[in-house]
This record gives sequence, C-alpha cells and structure tokens, in this order.
Amino acid sequence: MILFGDRLKNSAAYKSVERDIVSGNIAHAYMLVSPDGKATGSLIKLIAMRIFCKKGGCGLCPECKKVLSGNHSDIVYVNADEGKIGVETVNAMVEDTYILSNEGGYKLYFVLSAEQMNAAAQNKLLKTLEEPPENVIIFLAVKNAAAMYDTIKSRVRTVRLDVFSRQEIYDEIVKTASPEKAATAAACADGMLGKALDIATSETYSEVYDKAFWILLNITKSKDISSVLNDKVFSKDNFPVLLDVLSVIFGDVAEVAANPVCAESKQRGDAIKKLAAEFTPKAAAAVIFALNENRKMLNYNTSSVSVAENMLFKILEVKHLCR
Repeated sequence: MILFGDRLKNSAAYKSVERDIVSGNIAHAYMLVSPDGKATGSLIKLIAMRIFCKKGGCGLCPECKKVLSGNHSDIVYVNADEGKIGVETVNAMVEDTYILSNEGGYKLYFVLSAEQMNAAAQNKLLKTLEEPPENVIIFLAVKNAAAMYDTIKSRVRTVRLDVFSRQEIYDEIVKTASPEKAATAAACADGMLGKALDIATSETYSEVYDKAFWILLNITKSKDISSVLNDKVFSKDNFPVLLDVLSVIFGDVAEVAANPVCAESKQRGDAIKKLAAEFTPKAAAAVIFALNENRKMLNYNTSSVSVAENMLFKILEVKHLCR
C-alpha cells in the first residue's frame, strides 16, 4: 500500500506523467516539484509502477511488488539520505546510466532533494541531460525549484505536485486519525498531505492548536500577558509551531472578516467568527506580518519570552486599533 495512493493518482502531477507514458512521449528527464517529501516519495513509486507494470500500476504484480519493496533492479535512488550532493555522486550516477538495464526496459533514476546539488554536480548532470542514454529516465525531486540552474530546468519536463484543499486533506487523514485531529491537520498543513499526517500524529501540535485559540480568546488586556509567558507553548520547541498555527488562524480570520459565510467551512468556525468581529482583514494581515517578524527574531536567538511578549502586545495593539 502506498501512502496517499488514491489521492495522488488523481493529482494533475501523476496524470501528466501518465499521459506521457500512455502516448509514448515520455521525457528523458522530469523535475518533480513539491515541498511535501512524503507525498513526493509516494508519487515516485506510483510513477515507477505505471512505467514497469503491464497492467498500468496494479500494485499486485511482481513488477509492482518489486517497486513497492524497493528491490527493483532497474530503479536507482540517488541521495536517499537527502543530504548534500557533490559531483562525485553525480559522476557515479552518470556512469551507471550507460550500463544496460537488467530487465531490458527503462532504467529510472530518482534523485531526492536534487536542489542539494552543488554547482559542479549540476554542471556534470547537465551534460547527461543534453545527450541522455537510451531508455534512461532521470527524475529530479526538488522541494524548491529556485535552487536549480535555468540550464537544468530547460532540459527537463517540470511537474508540480498539487496543493490539496482542506477537504481533500481531511478526507485523506481521517482514514487513520480522529475527526478532530484530521480537521486540525487539514487547517494547518498548507495544502501538504505529508505535513498533515505529521500534524495528525503529533500530540504537541493538537495541544498548541488548542492553546492558540485559548490565548486569542482569553488574553484581552496587557496585564493578562505575564500570566501566560511561562506556558510550555512558548518553549523553544513549541513556539515555532505556535507561530505557524497563529498564521493559519489569522488567515482564516481575514477571510471570515471579509465574508462571514466562510466561517461555516472553517475548523473552530465559531471561534474564528468571534475573532473576525475583532479584527478587520487588514488588521489580520498586520498580525500575520508581525508573526513573520517574530519568526525572524527567534531565528536570531532572541529570548523566546521576549518574542512571546512582543507578539502578544502586538496582537492586542492591532485589536485595539480596530475598535
């Protein structure tokens, strides 16, 4: 079984590669773009099964089982640990591409976190992309395409994995998590299935989500701030999660403030509606900007208590200005 298999098979990314396979117009190189590592890992297996399986990726035949087990002799995973990629790694891959496939068909190379290639590695790969060996397909899985040279991009077929809707994520995650956790995950996952799964299986995330609403609804005066600064939600590990959660909440607040009907589709819709009565869309945007600044302060090793205090005062200030 492949993680998110059915959902990914219906994605534009999978269907795009499938059309190439069916039409016989498969490219010699693809760049699979998505920050969602878990979903990309599943997409890779689905594509490999679609290429090797005579039944179109049934998941049950010997070819599919070899793909699923990671034991297909004509599939090479490069940079499996997703670290830095030097020219020696690309050299080894390029040399291997000139060896005939073991089973007489395609040889697939999946380069994970390909944006980790340094300049020398990308230049070495470029020569192979210009004159690829027959029956070799190279897939570059990247989280951020901006890190890849334009010369590389011009020689591959770019495929971007969908950003999924909240409902699609909820429907997927609720298969293995409670409705409450699935709803929280769908709200906070930024459209990524893998991130949603991580959130749904994290007790910390659920606790932070609950605490975020409690803070926003109960810290109403500046003198209230000191009472929560020692809460574990502001610890080094939890504070970045809180900032992410607050950004999602205020994104919803801005949307509901502009269109109250939207509250019906939101997780914690009643609470979002209450907050939307206190923050205009412009004010909610100002809070999100402030949260981004707080993130930078944390990255500069500023005291988390100081950042928390600054953040809470800013939220109260913006709310006061809305009145």
